[in-house]
Amino acid sequence: PHGRAPVPLAMNGMLTFDPAGKRLIAEGTRFATDLAEGTCDLSLAARPTPSLRRPPATPAGATELVPLALIREHDWAGTCDLSRLVLRGEPFTDVSANLSSQGSRAAVQLGFPRFLGGTADFRLNVDASNDPVLWTLKPDLTDVDSARLLAWLDRPMQWLAPLAYGGTLRAEGNTEAALIATLSGETRLEGGQGSIDIAGVKQQILAVATLLQAGERIRRWPDVWEYQRLVGDWRIQRQHHLLDFKLDNLTVIAEGDYLPGPEEVDFAAELTFSNDPAFPVFDVDPLLFDLPIPVRCQGSVGNPTCRVDQQAAQRVVASALQNDEPTALRGKLERKIEEEVPPEYQEAARSLLDIFSRSMQAKPGEN
Repeated sequence: PHGRAPVPLAMNGMLTFDPAGKRLIAEGTRFATDLAEGTCDLSLAARPTPSLRRPPATPAGATELVPLALIREHDWAGTCDLSRLVLRGEPFTDVSANLSSQGSRAAVQLGFPRFLGGTADFRLNVDASNDPVLWTLKPDLTDVDSARLLAWLDRPMQWLAPLAYGGTLRAEGNTEAALIATLSGETRLEGGQGSIDIAGVKQQILAVATLLQAGERIRRWPDVWEYQRLVGDWRIQRQHHLLDFKLDNLTVIAEGDYLPGPEEVDFAAELTFSNDPAFPVFDVDPLLFDLPIPVRCQGSVGNPTCRVDQQAAQRVVASALQNDEPTALRGKLERKIEEEVPPEYQEAARSLLDIFSRSMQAKPGEN
């Protein structure tokens, strides 16, 4: 393809050319390159009525991902058994590949019986019948070692668990930049049972707990949490992302944008604790149960700066104080007053609670 350096290739096998059908057949053909080696059975034929349309120009300095003329002017089908396939510097063995292309639509299925401690299957469809080229990727990962996966993706994080991941991703174009800019789809993650670093989350929750003088329990949390449940959904619409995941009794909903050029994020999130006895429960003051904690994360993908949105947190606490539902913050504080404050001081305590609520709602500069 345009922009790529030639790839050294060694081949050994039987090649047959059928001039009448303009078909090339490879049977039991052994090949080897720097990145892959194996044996293939393939059939390649020129289409009877090849497209006369020229591929769109590739932007200067970019590398096209697939040779459009080859897809649009040829059909093929076959299988390969790859004894070695190197991806991002990691060698994988015994990979199976099924390849097909018909009518400017190509498909590739890669099966990994050993993929970073688990198994993986990738199904890729490339529709080059129109411009821009349409891509559809369906990954299916099972029992993958999360620590090895993060290291392979160069995303350092302390997380140890058997990971399952799957879904459908779509993109447009024929360069890496175009695919990143147009990526859309929905995937689901299941983290099994494992351990994960929660030091950053712990600091954010402390900021809100301090408003309610309820931070002592949170300070005692371990920095690495042994969890029973980690599941999540990730929805993407080009640069806009929506994440919804659960870590034991903690639910996190985040929405925001990812800028692929500078690799920066700008996300607003809400962290909510429930009192669910089915899972290990983060030890928080009951005042924090069901109270959404607003957090804003901005900066580089690898190391964003996350802070509690103080003004939003004050509005959340004030709204909860105004709510008279028995499960709401106001109801919990009312019960604390009844249980811990002498009867002759309870009315004064409720008055102070009202004053605190109004001051939380007041805008800067108001009394």
